[in-house]
Amino acid sequence: MKQLFFSLLLSFIICNVTSQVTLVKGPYLQIGTQTSMVVRWETNVASNSRVTYGTSSLALTSTVNAAASVTSHSILITGLSAFTKYYYSVGNSTAVIQQGADNYFVTSPVPGTAGNYRFWVTGDCGNGSTNQTNCKNQYLAYTGTTTTNGWLLLGDNAYSSGTNSEFDTKFFDYYETDIMKKAVLWPAPGNHDYNNAASTATTVPYYSIFSTPVSGQAGGVASGNPAYYSYDYGNIHFISLDSYGTVGGNKMYDTLGAQAVWLKADLAANTKRWTVAYWHHPPYTMGSHNSDFEFFDLGEVRSKFIRILETRKVDLILCGHSHDYERSKLMKGHYGLESSFNASNHNLSTQSGVYDGTTNSCPYLKDSINAKNGTVYVVSGSAGQLGSTQSQFPHNAMHYSSATYGGSLILDIQNNRLDAKWLCADGVVRDKFTIYKDVNSVKIYTVTPTASTNISASWPGTYVWSNAATTNSISVTTSVNTTYWVKDPNNCVADTFKFVVNIPTGIEAISKGNNNTIAIYPNPNNGTFTIDIKSNEAHTIEVFDITSKLIYKGQLQTGSNLLQLKTATGMYYYSIKKDKQIVNTGKIIIE
Repeated sequence: MKQLFFSLLLSFIICNVTSQVTLVKGPYLQIGTQTSMVVRWETNVASNSRVTYGTSSLALTSTVNAAASVTSHSILITGLSAFTKYYYSVGNSTAVIQQGADNYFVTSPVPGTAGNYRFWVTGDCGNGSTNQTNCKNQYLAYTGTTTTNGWLLLGDNAYSSGTNSEFDTKFFDYYETDIMKKAVLWPAPGNHDYNNAASTATTVPYYSIFSTPVSGQAGGVASGNPAYYSYDYGNIHFISLDSYGTVGGNKMYDTLGAQAVWLKADLAANTKRWTVAYWHHPPYTMGSHNSDFEFFDLGEVRSKFIRILETRKVDLILCGHSHDYERSKLMKGHYGLESSFNASNHNLSTQSGVYDGTTNSCPYLKDSINAKNGTVYVVSGSAGQLGSTQSQFPHNAMHYSSATYGGSLILDIQNNRLDAKWLCADGVVRDKFTIYKDVNSVKIYTVTPTASTNISASWPGTYVWSNAATTNSISVTTSVNTTYWVKDPNNCVADTFKFVVNIPTGIEAISKGNNNTIAIYPNPNNGTFTIDIKSNEAHTIEVFDITSKLIYKGQLQTGSNLLQLKTATGMYYYSIKKDKQIVNTGKIIIE
């Protein structure tokens, strides 16, 4: 009886404690790879940890446990399949705290795999404002059922001091009921996350709240420091940097400091088609901050640091800090004050990039070889905070600028096409741009007359073909040299496909050398046909299949020659010679 009493008492205590366990943060997703995911959450009281998961929300068949009693829970799930959707629940050994159809994650694709991927980018979001709520809600409405493959944080994630309680009330409370449960978070710190104080990594709540792939477990070179890191997603390489903290007394812009040295090594090792870098302090802005007057953190980034990324062909740089939206054209080589910017020297394209059919709106074009590729710079720091502007606003280097509306950035990357949209808090997309890589291709195909060749446009989009087709791919069969082309409806990009017909060995050309003194009939035929030779001299005939294999060779006499080919139906080629010189070629069709 005594043993039974204590057993019942223990069960009562466990149930009572379990009933008091509630969520304080999350759940949220970290360090997603093709085979693993970190699920984190925080509870009001300590307990052990459990995540159950499966590919159906109705069948969570696998479990990972952690025995330690903690309030900050972190579970690493391994052995997952690439680019697969998993549902999950969080809790402990006695109860599930949260589960449901919206509790899911999608693992990363195999590195290098081209796909159709979407990322949400928020800068300066965590201020607890109506603007913050509206920006999130408009993104959720815009994306609908489309998976958010990653969520990029550009810093200043919890105002105004980055305290633990501010992260609770101004970050987690705003996002944890929807987007946070199903989008992997990839953070970067801002000055407010450091409480605006000179600080080294790991000494502020930001570093205990977020997990980052310091060991290179998500791709890229291991940084060994939670403040900065890189990761791969399909054919995209992302780099998250710390523009405020110090490492060994060095800031990000100190080109011989640990962060810059690591960055150079990481970029040198990168082989992905797209490279996107992001951090907090922008090199170009005239919004709530002035990149000319604020020399440290902003000016030093511009004058010393960004050339590291430009010379290594980084495609897109995203920053926050200034509480507005500013966007450059494809540019390179501007490292001075605003007054030194010269569009003819620093912009590599005269196009706007909006790609909507209006004048000079074509996408920015880049290739994988040309070192002078250029970079697009975006300041998107109004997903929560919304501030004032400088007297010089807009910055001369920025093609589009707005400080009137709050908003977030949507980044869609499909194979060799990148589309970015600035979605405002009222649901209006007020700026967008497109970058294409490795388009305007010219390809030459050597074919046989009966071969069917599939050709495809080099970009995802819409198409107008020279034969009036509108699909991405067409099939071509030709017996003569010809050229096909495909373009987009806005006449911005075009591919050319040249076909050179290769006649099998022994036949110079189907139409070359035809001699009216020689006649073949019927043609098409069933394998039996007549060849009339009106010349007084003997001839030799050779017949080939489409692989150039000789299937028949014989003599032709003056007059009518009855031939019978016992072979399969199809197209064949003949060559008639006199004194070893070809005098007639053509094709025989056997039906």
